[in-house]
Amino acid sequence: MAGSRTIKSLAALVMAMTVGTFVLMVLELEADPLKAPADHLAAASASGDDARDVILRTGVPLQPMKWRNVIVHASASAGGPLARGCHFVIGQHPGADGCYVTATQRWKQQDDGQHASMQGYDYNRNSIGICLMGDFSSRPPGRDQFDAAVALVRQLRRQFAMPSDRVYLAHQLPLGDKSPGNAFPAGLFEYLVKAPLR
Repeated sequence: MAGSRTIKSLAALVMAMTVGTFVLMVLELEADPLKAPADHLAAASASGDDARDVILRTGVPLQPMKWRNVIVHASASAGGPLARGCHFVIGQHPGADGCYVTATQRWKQQDDGQHASMQGYDYNRNSIGICLMGDFSSRPPGRDQFDAAVALVRQLRRQFAMPSDRVYLAHQLPLGDKSPGNAFPAGLFEYLVKAPLR
């Protein structure tokens, strides 16, 4: 009898701990919205555009059969070749809150990128390049810039029915690129952009 009472007590304790852990996880997600996937750029864009608006504003029809991957880079120079070779640029406003999200001419014309060449396979033909402005080797991006990148990637996945395993940080491909950098919160970014779409 004592043995069965002990087993019941332990089972109740394990059940209570499991429920408690679940409740804490839910409360943590509500307390820190960075951990909950965002699908809008309202906080990041002065114009209040959401990610869908930025994606759909092109000079030619979107080419849904073309775009198979998203590759996220980082570049310290705004006018540099990497930013010009990508389809979207996300940067912090200097000395102010918020950030900007810009679709480049390359995106507006649905042209191939110039951001991801490697021997044996040219990702430029079918990959959407996103360039985060900044050096994230020792400091992470600002919260607005990070949230905007998550929202944009999630909306691109939705718009082009892109599976989560087609989203890459540049250093995950053999491009010779270490971006977006050691201080970029890669694990959190991947968790958020690869979460199920709503």
